[in-house]
Order: sequence, then C-alpha cells, then structure tokens
Amino acid sequence: MASTAAHAREKPTTDPRSIRLPGILLGVGLGGFVDGILLHQLLQWHHMLTSTDTARIGVKYYPADTVTGLEMNTVWDGIFHTVCWLAVLSGLAVLYARVTHHRRRVWASRVLWGWVLVGWGLFNLVEGVVDHQILGIHHVRGGPDAFWWDMGFLALGALLVAVGLLVRRGAHPLDPGTDEAPGTPTVRVIPAGTRDERHRPPPHPPGPAGDPGPWDALSPVLSPALAPALVAVLLGAAYLRLARRARRRNPVLGWSRARTAAFLAGLAALALALLPPLAPWAHGDFRGHMAQHLLLGMYAPLGLVLGAPVTLLLRTLPAARARTLTALLHSAPARLLTHPLIALVLSTGTLALVYFTPLYTALASAPGGHGLLHAHFLLSGCLFAHAVAGPDPAPARPGVPARLVVLGVAVAAHATVSQLLYGGFFVQVPVPAEQLRGAGELMYYGGDLAELLLAAALVATWRPARQPARAPVSAAPSPAGPAPA
Repeated sequence: MASTAAHAREKPTTDPRSIRLPGILLGVGLGGFVDGILLHQLLQWHHMLTSTDTARIGVKYYPADTVTGLEMNTVWDGIFHTVCWLAVLSGLAVLYARVTHHRRRVWASRVLWGWVLVGWGLFNLVEGVVDHQILGIHHVRGGPDAFWWDMGFLALGALLVAVGLLVRRGAHPLDPGTDEAPGTPTVRVIPAGTRDERHRPPPHPPGPAGDPGPWDALSPVLSPALAPALVAVLLGAAYLRLARRARRRNPVLGWSRARTAAFLAGLAALALALLPPLAPWAHGDFRGHMAQHLLLGMYAPLGLVLGAPVTLLLRTLPAARARTLTALLHSAPARLLTHPLIALVLSTGTLALVYFTPLYTALASAPGGHGLLHAHFLLSGCLFAHAVAGPDPAPARPGVPARLVVLGVAVAAHATVSQLLYGGFFVQVPVPAEQLRGAGELMYYGGDLAELLLAAALVATWRPARQPARAPVSAAPSPAGPAPA
C-alpha cells in the first residue's frame, strides 16, 4: 500500500543574489532613462543645468528658454543619457556572464525585477541627494514648491528600494536537473506503515523570534556595510559647503574646481574600496585585499591630498581658529611627522612588516583587524602624498629634488615587495599561490600608475627659483677725459 505526499522544496539550489549586481546596474540605467525621457524631454520640467543660478558649485547659469542655454543643457542631457546607456550595457554584460557561467541555473523573473527596482530606487536616492541637494544644479520641478518635489523624488526612491527587496524575497532559482520549478510540489511514494511527511513537525517551530519583521526587507540598505558611503557623502557635502563659503568670502581668489574634483574623486575611491562588491571579495581573496590596499593607500590619498583640505580650512575658519591651526602645523611633532623620510617609513616601510611577518594573519583573524589595517593604509598614504606633493602648507618640507629622490625610493620598494609577493619569497600570508601572483601583479602595475600620478603632481608644483639678473657693468670714465677722435 502506498500513499503520496506533497513535499515543498525547503532550500534553494543556488543563491538568488548572484544576479544582484547586474539587476542593480540595469535598474540604475533604466531609472535614469525614465528620468531623462519623462522629466527632461516629455514634460520638460528640468534639464541638467537649469538651476545653476542657485547652485552651490558656482556653475554659470544656462536658462532653458534661451538658445545658448538650451544648447548647453542638451549637451549635458546627452552626457547623462550616455552614462545611463553605459549602466544598462554593463548590466547586460554582467548578466550574460553570470547566466552563461552557470548554464544549469534559471532564475525566477521576479528576482531580476526585484533587483532592477532596487537599482532604480538607488538612482533616485543618489540623484536626489547629490544633484538636487548637495550640488543644486537642478530640481525635479522649479518654483516655490521645488523642495517638496525633491522630497517626493527621494521618497519614491526609498519606496522603490523597499518594494524591490520585497519582490525578490522568497524567489529561488531553478536547477533544471531536478525538473522542478520553485514551489512546485513533488510527488513521492511513501511505503505502507511509514508516517506521512505532511504530519512531521518542522525541525524549528515558527515563533515570534523567527518571524521576519517589517524592517527585514530594508536590512541590506540599513546595513553597517553601507556606512562608508554615508561617511563619503557627508565629507563631500562638508567640503562643498566650505568651498562655497571660500568663494563668497573672496570672489576674486575663489576656490579651484580642480581641487574640488580631486577631493571628490578621492572620496569615491575610498567608498569603492570599502563597499560591495570589493569589500566582500577582499575578505575572502588576497587579490581583493590588494585592490583595497591600492585604493586606500595610494589612489584615495592622492585625491584627498590634492583637494587641499587644510588650505580650505584656513580660508574659511575664523581668524582665531586659523591661527591655532597654523601654530599646530608649525609645531615640532607636525614638522617631524610630515617629513618625507618619516612618511616613507610609515607608508612603504611597513609593507614588509605586514606581508613578511605573521602580522597580516593576526590582523585578519582578530575582530576589527581589517579596520585597523585599512586605517593604517589610508592615513599613511595621505601622509606620504602630503609630504611628497601636497599643496597644503608644510613648513619642514624639503625641495623638489629631494622629494623626487624619496619618491624614487618608494617606487623601488613597491616594485621589490610586489615581485617577492609574485614569487612567494619570504611571504607569510597563508593563501594559494595564484592569489599571491595576482596580488603581486596588481601591486606592481597599479602601484606604478599611482606613483606616476604622484610624480606628475609633484612636478606640476615645481617652480625653480630664478637667479636675479645681473646689472650690466659699464666702463668707468677715464680720468683724463674722453679719448681724442
């Protein structure tokens, strides 16, 4: 005697988050297209630069009701659509790579569409915070109610993120080898005398502690892993506010937009190093760690230092506080710490201590060890970039030729460490050999590029001292008078 029982699949065969990145990229691009086509072109509520008369970055005003203004706004709308097109193209490329790499996996459509909605919402949030609030180059709809239109745009972004996370929850991929769709009942033959599985109690009875709460869907957005993005946005907003104050205090001197762009690029490199997908990869792969090392210790410090934040503070602080900061910069500890040789030892000299001793393994296994290592890379990198080519005041800084020599020593040390990593000599990092080789290659080529940029910044600030012109020596008149003709 036999009976049948319905047995629902309890565990997905694969992780539906494997198409998270392509879905978010597609959502960012498609959300940008909706914004550009609907609000820029059909409704014509705004263009990219239609609110620069009240912007916070000092861009020239381009009204859309003049020919010149409309032409400039059309160009920037085209740049905006190009970025959206690249996001969609990248999403399709990553999606194709993921699907072809896992040929036996088929995802439920709502998984992909859930991440697309999340990407669309993230686009609205970033666009609403950066362009509408921080930069102020345009608003959803101008006029006295512009603030409320902007808030509605942000609320729509948050709603799209929440809905997208809810849509993709519970959707599991299908393994074609089982010939079952997710949630499809499976007919099983149960021998006589065997207890029906439908009456078997669950291994973990449901209770209030195991029930998902209403905020669980937003946990990826509210996760501490996204804290670096929030910190970068806050630092960028503070820098832009100080730059605006500097322009208002001295409209003639103003503040360089190139320095502003450099500082924001440094913040972007910092966020890229500490956010997914690079941060999770770095915890499980030494090549990811080396990519983080390059971004935190070389590229982000270069942008942050070239932004001249100390000079910006000196221009915007009250006179008393500016004098206090100046006295601190001229103090003996500051002079010692910012000397190029000390900075070289703290940044490049510690690489051997990290990779050729058990220190890396100890930090990787200790709670908070990665954070300490990241802080060391960032602070020592900023110190070295400032000591070699920083535009901020440094009273004890030697001349450009001496700093070029220090930079050359750093280049040679980086090359040596990278080659030792590639060959596996003296390395005390317990990872596979291919990870060591990949990390060595990243350090060698990526470090060369960063040091080349640092050298260019140093040479750009070189102003060789000119020798004062000597006055021509005139012949003294003869005491006997002029010579006869």
